[in-house]
Amino acid sequence: MEALTDEQKNLLAALITQGLPLDAESHKPSAQERQGLIRRLNTAQAKQSCDCSTCITLTLHYPADSEATLLASPPETPAPRTVLTATTQDGSALLLAHLVGQYLTELEIAPIGQNPVCLPRPEELVFLAAAPGKGAEVPTGAGQPANI
Repeated sequence: MEALTDEQKNLLAALITQGLPLDAESHKPSAQERQGLIRRLNTAQAKQSCDCSTCITLTLHYPADSEATLLASPPETPAPRTVLTATTQDGSALLLAHLVGQYLTELEIAPIGQNPVCLPRPEELVFLAAAPGKGAEVPTGAGQPANI
């Protein structure tokens, strides 16, 4: 487990700030929830959790918080689960940020095609809007670096 790099934090902050849910019926985080997610990046640690050598999959942990805090919620009020999405401007990768409640738990950067991906810069992202009743598919614009 390692602390997030500045490049990873900036990318994640842009995705959290501007990403929209993959599924139109999923919970859409409020501005306040998004700010909390971005603040938590400063204490997050990550590890590469896939060894396929074509994607980047980071699993995030928060040592300052217990695992029980991350995933526990009463059965009658489960933590909302959301996947925020983006693609790269050149169409080479799809980014999926998995949120569980108030935590970002995983980032997937999957290639579109056969070539391995690298960590994109925030300004290389295109954010997708969910069409009613469908998954994310409508581009909303390039990302801007976000301050943490």
